[in-house]
Amino acid sequence: MENTLYNPASLSKEVLINNFVVRTDIFKAIFNAVNSTSIAGDTKHFLVQGQRGMGKTTLLLRLKYEIENTAPFNENVIPVFFNEDFYDLTSLSNLWEKLLEYLDDYWNTGGALYEHTEEFLDDKNYEKLCYEFLIEEIAKRQKKLILLFDNFGQLFIDNLDENEKSRLNSILQTTDEFRIIAASAIVINELNDKPEPFYNVFKILPLEGLTKEETFELICSLQEQAEHKIDLQKSKAKIEALSILTGGVIRTLMMIYEVLLVDKDGTALQDLEMILDRITPLYKHRIEDLPVQQRKIVNVIAKQWDAIATKDLVAQIRENGKKMSGKIISAQLAQLEKNNVIEKKITNTKNHLYQLKERFFNIWYLMRNGDRKDKRRVKWLTVFLELWYDDEAGFEQFLTRHMELLKTGQYHPKSALLLSEALANSEKLNVITLDNFLNATAKILTKEQRKQLPNINNRKFDAAMELFKKKEHNQAIQVIKTFEREDFTAQIMLLANYLRLQQTDEVTSLLRKLEVPDEESEITTIIHTIANIAISYGLPKKALEFIEHKNIERDGHYYQLAGDAYRQQENYDKAAEHYSHSLELGHYNSFKRLIELYIKQENYQMIEKFVREANKYPVIGVNRILGLILLKQPEKPLVKIAQQIFANISENDINQDPYLMVYRSLLDTYDSEQNRIGVSTESFEQIEQAFDLFKDEDRETEEFKLTINILLFQHILVTKDKKMVMNILSKKPQEGDWVLDSLTAFSDIWSGKFERGIMLLKKALSRDLKKVLNEPSLIDVINNPFLLLIAKKQSIRLLEIFNEYEELQEILKPTYYALVSTLKKELPNEILKMGKELEEPVASVVEKVKKMKVDYK
Repeated sequence: MENTLYNPASLSKEVLINNFVVRTDIFKAIFNAVNSTSIAGDTKHFLVQGQRGMGKTTLLLRLKYEIENTAPFNENVIPVFFNEDFYDLTSLSNLWEKLLEYLDDYWNTGGALYEHTEEFLDDKNYEKLCYEFLIEEIAKRQKKLILLFDNFGQLFIDNLDENEKSRLNSILQTTDEFRIIAASAIVINELNDKPEPFYNVFKILPLEGLTKEETFELICSLQEQAEHKIDLQKSKAKIEALSILTGGVIRTLMMIYEVLLVDKDGTALQDLEMILDRITPLYKHRIEDLPVQQRKIVNVIAKQWDAIATKDLVAQIRENGKKMSGKIISAQLAQLEKNNVIEKKITNTKNHLYQLKERFFNIWYLMRNGDRKDKRRVKWLTVFLELWYDDEAGFEQFLTRHMELLKTGQYHPKSALLLSEALANSEKLNVITLDNFLNATAKILTKEQRKQLPNINNRKFDAAMELFKKKEHNQAIQVIKTFEREDFTAQIMLLANYLRLQQTDEVTSLLRKLEVPDEESEITTIIHTIANIAISYGLPKKALEFIEHKNIERDGHYYQLAGDAYRQQENYDKAAEHYSHSLELGHYNSFKRLIELYIKQENYQMIEKFVREANKYPVIGVNRILGLILLKQPEKPLVKIAQQIFANISENDINQDPYLMVYRSLLDTYDSEQNRIGVSTESFEQIEQAFDLFKDEDRETEEFKLTINILLFQHILVTKDKKMVMNILSKKPQEGDWVLDSLTAFSDIWSGKFERGIMLLKKALSRDLKKVLNEPSLIDVINNPFLLLIAKKQSIRLLEIFNEYEELQEILKPTYYALVSTLKKELPNEILKMGKELEEPVASVVEKVKKMKVDYK
């Protein structure tokens, strides 16, 4: 049964009167006018004009009931209500016939009054005779009629020809027997144009949208009978915003209220569909009556929903392959505004905004002029939902309640679909919650109806990617697990998140079962990536399976990956074969792998051959070969090869190349007895010259990082030149190694930037503590900033580091007890743990700290 929201006449008299809480001023004005004056006079007839849903029908019914209830007024006046069901009022004579039929029922005449009109049939004055008979009968009984006429324009006036309109005008101006209180959703031209006869007959009362205060009063009244109460004071701002968004249209307000708060089974949205169907002929006629240019403008404004500027209309409207000019659009907007199709919202600039004046017409347009794939179709409902549930928690509560209603099995499927579309369009809703909601909705739908559910796969993908970027990997995994299991893309995304979380078991398990679909094409890059991951997780056999996919390109990268897999399987000959093939195809990244493989095999003969043929690979050059040989501690045969390379390079070329200068400084310090390379004071000058020659793009290379570390060692520990240290650090790479972090930390502590210095120390220790512990020769790199912290009276902070990294207490015992000796108040008994054998080393550390106080002021 149609909801009373769209058919207030179905409400009982008592309920309608009790619920009539707005439009009270206009109600009182009209009633007082008809109650206190005779029907004869200047103000005999009233016309209430307002868009659909403004409460016109309810107002007419409220007047009817007040007339019936008010004595002695009701003794002489008979109110007659014509609603939209009277579609056969096609002529003036029909009106008199209908009134006679009504009076037959009212006076219980058994149909005598209407039957009397048969005597007038076929008479050319039929209408006049019917009218005179009607007037005679009501005068005989000393009664007056008040005709409460709903939809007066479309239902009645539009059906009259010009002669009938003239005749009615004459009657209305002269009769004392009845008066009309009419309502119309459209502007009746005959009542607005002065030359027309009706202009002076009706007093026109425009019915505007509810004010914010009236909207609040309406919601308060609705809440009295509501099961789900809201905090009216807290929700006042939302209610006011609803008033603005709906244009104060009562029907739209109440419909949104029902959908948001009291709709238990989808009835509100179901009834909306019914009323949209019923008013389609009217609104369709309204659109078709517009000129083509205006139709195009209305189409864009309606689908926008929110108010839109002229410049945005220009951008969206084309005519004959060109953008419609702003002047034409402005002229058409003015005409549309004059005809009450749109309304203008004045701004503080020349760029005013426009939207459809009747918001319910806008809802109809969106719902009936777009397919289900068009997100704008339910934009109006999305806007209202987002307004009311303005945060994710509010949405969650609404959906929880709604899903409980779905479980009852009583919810209208079409309403559930409509709501799902609206919610799927909202960006405020958590995608997992939305997915749960859609799954709950699917359970009450048929197989065919499920196909109409919104597809949110793209939104899930975007959400998972966004979470991945934000490093919220657990949430990303949760979203991805709502994808289809066989979805290859989802599995790759899942793999990426497991990798970031360092969940080794999950990565390995997923790699083992991951299959690349045969139909996948253009996936070379993806396969390269997952093959690399498989290799890094010790799954070379699986990596080879991936790269053997039929659609993968057999390029240089392919052969490099195959070489990596074979190397991990310790099949070095095959690995070398694939690396060589990769190089021949121009994939020069395989060069490093090939040299490292030869070094591992101690195949110095092949390295020498490679050096001799280096001109075949000009992109590589001798620099990269030298870097691979010398940046790690080389064996004697490798040093010999490096020396052979330098023998063929001119001094001038070396002095212009910072890389060659760094390599030569390392080579010059080679200790053949200890088989070690290092840096001496003799080679330090070359390092400084190289530092000045390095370009900005070189800063992330191993050679530059080595250079900057050497310089920092020199100027921190030898020259103690703070200015030079600061200059060097101004050019440091974005990502250094643990040595650079430690040296930078020393500089920060030296400058009194203790918090930053300690943060860098912890960073170095967190990522490379094992290296620190296993390299006794590098212990001082971390120990020196520790000593400086003591010198700078930051003992408590250093103690926190020792407590966090307890292994250091054993490795740096002298430093630890030197620290404890400065904290006798905080740790009175800790120094007692120190053995006698440590007394001298601790004393040495204390002396060093004293010297640092002077050296690093």
